[in-house]
Amino acid sequence: MLWKRKMADAKKPVLLIEYARQPGRREAVKKHAQENGLVWLLTDRELKTLGESGK
Repeated sequence: MLWKRKMADAKKPVLLIEYARQPGRREAVKKHAQENGLVWLLTDRELKTLGESGK
């Protein structure tokens, strides 16, 4: 994903929004986002909750 690296190198925020339900998948999403310098949001597809986010 070359475009993510280009955006990160240009100091542009890259947002990752996921709707993962399984705990293992949620942890994998967080790890991937952190390793790649992405701002992440884990929430429910219906957006009934604020979810969980981080950088």
